[in-house]
Amino acid sequence: MQKARETSKPVFVDFYASWCGPCKYMSKNIFTDPEVAKFYNEHFISFKIDAEKEEQELVSRIGLKAYPTLIFFNPEGEILLNWTGMMDKAEMLDKGLMIKNFELNKKILETHPDSLEILYDYLAVLKNKNFSNASQTARNFLKKIDTGSLAAPEYWPLIKEFTADYKTREFHYIITHPDSFIVRHSDFGEYYKTGIKSLMLDAIQERNYNKVSLHKEYHSTIYKALKLQKMPDDYYFTLIDMMYYDGIENDSAFVSMATRWLKNYNMGNPQALTEYSIKIADKSSETSEIKELLLFTEKAIQLQKSFETHYAHSYILFHTGNREEALRHAQIARDLCKDPDVIPYLEAYIHSINSED
Repeated sequence: MQKARETSKPVFVDFYASWCGPCKYMSKNIFTDPEVAKFYNEHFISFKIDAEKEEQELVSRIGLKAYPTLIFFNPEGEILLNWTGMMDKAEMLDKGLMIKNFELNKKILETHPDSLEILYDYLAVLKNKNFSNASQTARNFLKKIDTGSLAAPEYWPLIKEFTADYKTREFHYIITHPDSFIVRHSDFGEYYKTGIKSLMLDAIQERNYNKVSLHKEYHSTIYKALKLQKMPDDYYFTLIDMMYYDGIENDSAFVSMATRWLKNYNMGNPQALTEYSIKIADKSSETSEIKELLLFTEKAIQLQKSFETHYAHSYILFHTGNREEALRHAQIARDLCKDPDVIPYLEAYIHSINSED
């Protein structure tokens, strides 16, 4: 880094492993390409590091997960771009030019703030250095765009990466006016899920039910727009309430909601009956509530004779104190199970029933 600071050049490091085929390919065919070599020798301080033998403190700090990993640093040692996997010649030149022009692009944007192409190149680097600053820069740009124009394809990468947060102006507009975005962008659902997750996390952290209500409003709008609404609103709204009460650890409210949800909407769904019966049992301290769950697990067995349904029924029976029937259904579950990873768990569960005083 000393040499980088002296020359004000960024640093390029190829983290490789001696056994790595793609690493060998890049060393032989990409790094030795005359155009690539000339560009990087002129504009970068370049290193190769055997990540399994050399610079272990740096390797550990970066947290390498695969090879090759190609990292660009600024002269101060901050990561500007972290790339896992091979690059071809065009990518090496494109990424290198993007890093080389990072500071220049910043200056260009100061005098030409509407240049979308320059903005994308600048943010591609800035987000690795400081994602918060990149997000604010992107949002400042989008504020100048009329909401009616946000669905234009050229803005979507910016919107998707930097505004998938329910607190942003763009997210609120898009979720309340989804039709043109759904038609144009196949990954709209991913954008929605990211933003709505942040809304529920804040609702739980703040214990703010108003944000749960907003979640329901957004959910209803989007599911209807995507034509995913197969059940009444109450089905989905109760699930949202269950997530909230589970998150704030209000067990009595969760038990009440989940029991009603199973009764009203899931008596034909063995997976929901088994999964949520067990969860309700774990959260309930009332014997009467747990005994009521037997209705659900018995129905699940009628619908589907599987190790999952018999295990769930056994689990509820055990929690009601009926060890004999709990043991019988646990043994049936073990006999029906074909998963070698699950069978030891069932054996241990049977042993725990037999060991109970």
